[in-house]
Amino acid sequence: MELAISLAYRPANKSEAEAIRDEIIRAHPDVTIDHVVVDDTAGVPANGALHVVLFDEQFDDDPDAVAWLTKVDAVRATTPLFPIALNPDHGRPPKPIANLKSRNWLGDRDEVLVSIAAAVGLSLRPGENNVFVSYRQVDGSRSANLIEQALRDRGFSTWRDESNSLYDAPNLRLGEDVQEEIEKNIATASALILVDTPRSAESSWVRLEVELAVGKMIPIFPVVLHSDSVQTHVSRFRILESLHRRAVLQSEYVDSELLAPKAELNGVVSQFEVYLQRVYQNRIVQLRDLEKFLASKGCEFARNSHLPHLHNGRLQQATKMMSLLACCSFEDQIFAPRVRGFVDGMTKLAALKQMFSCNFYLYPGQTLIEDDLLEIIEREVPELRDVAAELLSYNDAVARVSLLTEGYGV
Repeated sequence: MELAISLAYRPANKSEAEAIRDEIIRAHPDVTIDHVVVDDTAGVPANGALHVVLFDEQFDDDPDAVAWLTKVDAVRATTPLFPIALNPDHGRPPKPIANLKSRNWLGDRDEVLVSIAAAVGLSLRPGENNVFVSYRQVDGSRSANLIEQALRDRGFSTWRDESNSLYDAPNLRLGEDVQEEIEKNIATASALILVDTPRSAESSWVRLEVELAVGKMIPIFPVVLHSDSVQTHVSRFRILESLHRRAVLQSEYVDSELLAPKAELNGVVSQFEVYLQRVYQNRIVQLRDLEKFLASKGCEFARNSHLPHLHNGRLQQATKMMSLLACCSFEDQIFAPRVRGFVDGMTKLAALKQMFSCNFYLYPGQTLIEDDLLEIIEREVPELRDVAAELLSYNDAVARVSLLTEGYGV
């Protein structure tokens, strides 16, 4: 899987760009960087996971650079764009993208590296790198607007229905099918931000958006707003109550709406980016580390030729085979559908005469104690009991492979 970002800079900034490239590669060795030297011959880079634009105080004085950036911004579609200042004293982005929030490399290096990992994590999800903002008009419209603007300022592409209906009817043209239109926009999303206000769960449209996202395995990040008098720290949607990822904001009522504090919005986007960074780590980094470990034990490891979301391993010292899948964590609402997909994949491979002596579904994070694991299986995926498969943490998988290679069986 190629994870490509473009790094654009003027010829005068080549040495600084190469140093930044080296820093990015050290932090994220799985990422491919496409260099774009911005001069009169520069072409528009392909839309990958992210466009990074390095700029200094001379950028706006360079007509070739301004023309190139104008063109890139017009055709980048939903690909995030991050302007990075090389001079801490000149943080204003170039004119074509003056609406975006810039960071400076010297002062915000760690934050920039998280943002890059977040953009890659977003690109690993289904959809088109779009962030769908779900909210209820009657008490969440202003906050939804503020949160969406904070996401856009950070370079993300978003979609939000801008209906002004007091009855929460979506903003559609006459004759359009409501559910069809919502499904169409959900289908382009790689993540959904839920503006979780006191009355949001009462809205049939918001509930539909949440249910569609869950059904399509699109990760949901709730932003839970509460007042000083009625405090809550979990989502008001039952299906999302167990999510560990969320932002919680104490807000004040303005008229009938809870208004998210503007000073906290950058923090909300940063929490969202940390979650997306974990997607990248779970899907790519941990899998790469596991692959290196397996290779050190003489174990072949590759994507299945028929079902590329599954990974097969064969131990050279034995006839044992393993089916491995990098997985979302248990608190994610897409966990159960992913495990069901794993079980379905095992069935398909069996029909193709691909049988394995052990099948492991891997989850990131700490190892769960056995009682908790059994409870999750019973509640979420009881069908897992009927197949020859185990839920294992990455650490447990390492220990299990060590036993296999040392001849102790499974």
